[in-house]
Amino acid sequence: TAVAVNGAGDVWLGVSHGGAGDYGQGTIVSAGEDDWVLVKLSGSDGTPLRGHRFGGNRDQDVRALGFSAGDDLFATGDCAGSMDFGTGPLPSRSQNDACIARLPP
Repeated sequence: TAVAVNGAGDVWLGVSHGGAGDYGQGTIVSAGEDDWVLVKLSGSDGTPLRGHRFGGNRDQDVRALGFSAGDDLFATGDCAGSMDFGTGPLPSRSQNDACIARLPP
């Protein structure tokens, strides 16, 4: 689990999620074992603003979150199997590869 606050004061939560769960914007179901779930919450009242699930057929774990000077969110973690960041599956080369993703503000 990872937490970071952007320049506007909004909170991003990154969790490694398996199965089905609701983070405020409907049910998210993992694609295999654990997937990355990234959720943006309003800094003023905690209302869910955005939510994303990234994963594949094996285990993916979020380790850290951070921001660029332009408030792009960067998420890092490890990935086994394939990982899909929205552009198609990217295969891992070993049991646990390092992964990084960037989401614009």
